[in-house]
Amino acid sequence: VDRTNKTKIMNRSLGLVSTALLAASAMAWTTSPTPLTSRTRFIANNNNVMQRTNVQLQMAIDYNDPVVAEEFALVQTMEYDDVVEELMEKGIPPSPSLSDMDIKLMLVEVRLRFSGKL
Repeated sequence: VDRTNKTKIMNRSLGLVSTALLAASAMAWTTSPTPLTSRTRFIANNNNVMQRTNVQLQMAIDYNDPVVAEEFALVQTMEYDDVVEELMEKGIPPSPSLSDMDIKLMLVEVRLRFSGKL
């Protein structure tokens, strides 16, 4: 009887500790003092005085942009295996849960970002 009570107490304690650790790790990813989409940049004005400005990062590509449309047309004709192979060559393994179109769109964005067009 004494051994089963100790086991129950240990299991309950481990459950509480693991729940606390899980919550703490989730908070580390979700609460940030500044949004991840903005960065601070210092720019010198005419008097060589450094001024602080916030810069918004573009997190999505505009599919109406002619540069994006042109790259998408090139990628759209590629076979699935070729798209995955090119992504792997660039060090980006596509998730198995993504559809063919999502992986092709990922390659479009990767190509544009690697070429400096985005």
